[in-house]
Amino acid sequence: MEGNNLRNEPDAGLPSFQPSVRRKDDTMWRYITERTDLNGKRTLICDFCQKESGGGGINRMKQHLAGIRGNIGICTKVSADVQFQMKQSLKENEDKSKEKRGIPLDDINIVADMDADLLGFFKTCLSDPTQPSIKASIQSKEKVHDDDLAVVLWSTWANIGCTLMGDGWKDTRKRPLINFLVYCLKGVIFIKSVDASDIYTNAENLCNLFSEMVEMVGLDNVVHLVTDNAPNYKALGKLLAERYPNLAWSPCAAHCMNLKLEDVGNMPNVQDLVSAVSKFLKTEKARYVKAVVLDENMWEHCLLIVRIMAPMIRLLRVCDTDEKPSLPYVYEGMYRVHIWEKRSCINLRIIKNRWDRMLRHDFHAAAYFLNPAFMYDQENFSGKPEILRAMLNLMEKQKGSDRTKIFEAMTMYREREKSFSHSSALSCCKTTRPDEWWKFFGYDVPVLQKLAIRILSQTA
Repeated sequence: MEGNNLRNEPDAGLPSFQPSVRRKDDTMWRYITERTDLNGKRTLICDFCQKESGGGGINRMKQHLAGIRGNIGICTKVSADVQFQMKQSLKENEDKSKEKRGIPLDDINIVADMDADLLGFFKTCLSDPTQPSIKASIQSKEKVHDDDLAVVLWSTWANIGCTLMGDGWKDTRKRPLINFLVYCLKGVIFIKSVDASDIYTNAENLCNLFSEMVEMVGLDNVVHLVTDNAPNYKALGKLLAERYPNLAWSPCAAHCMNLKLEDVGNMPNVQDLVSAVSKFLKTEKARYVKAVVLDENMWEHCLLIVRIMAPMIRLLRVCDTDEKPSLPYVYEGMYRVHIWEKRSCINLRIIKNRWDRMLRHDFHAAAYFLNPAFMYDQENFSGKPEILRAMLNLMEKQKGSDRTKIFEAMTMYREREKSFSHSSALSCCKTTRPDEWWKFFGYDVPVLQKLAIRILSQTA
């Protein structure tokens, strides 16, 4: 081998070494010398470039010889065949480690089978460090983690779909930027940030930008598109609906809920209370505090605020977290608000207007219908025509042969027939996540099962 020749021939330009400990079983030790000084400190030396490493073991030196940056500088004198051997050895070690952890070999090899452009699309934009450091080590680990996460998320998108989110904001120079993120059950991943200064006000240009992102993530993968509620984004939603009939668009539910709360804060009674409390905090006069505490009207207003805010805060908490898909709960949350409005005889037209103008979409109503926790709660289930209308509109977008199957499956699901008749289907509907419930009990209606899982797996 070349390594042995370099070690034995003085004219190779490499000084010979006398290792103080015996060789290891790993064949890669033939290119590395190990020394131990009088204090017991171990040093590994590259036989090609004489670089010394005081820690990390054989794997770090393999990375050095394989030309992998991050934990150690790379060897510039190693031959191509030895570098290839080192890369293969590191890959074999990684495969064995994953196999011990119970990861199927098919999943291990998925990276090798994926298109190079796909991997390049997901890789983080971190520059390789030029010398070993703590920062370099962290960056190297971040790269490995992000690439592994991207592979897992990509396979999830293909199975159950994902939500493409466009988050508009402005930087310190007031430039409009759009951050693109993709949500699925396995997590959220950042795709890219775009300077939208030249296209922000033009719906057609925005549509082209979002179309590019949809194609990048995969048209078959994207089920739902979420943006802000600005007029340009509303126009964008209509254009995308024309271009991609199967792609649903809606404004961000969390953003809409924040606007609802802001509207409530501007109501005369609430605004007066906030103003009064602010005055007390500034003057710090005890008599004012006493007057407010003893004012029965103040407590009535507080009770009113709590009753108005509580259901919306609960819905906001669901919509503003990534712990579970929030789309199946948006319609039900607003339905509870309207039920309380009727029971309390309080006209909350301002909230209803916001719901009608922003969040009343077929996608939310369809998710409500397909959520078994609400469908099988007959006492509280909403019988509004818009729910069935939403399902029928959704059905019309499917292939001709699938429409009849979906319609028949909807009846079976509503009447709890066949696989839905199991006692466990009813007992688990409120304790199991909706998409998981469909995986267990929707096997008799595969077409509706697939559609339900894709819808119920999305965020709002």
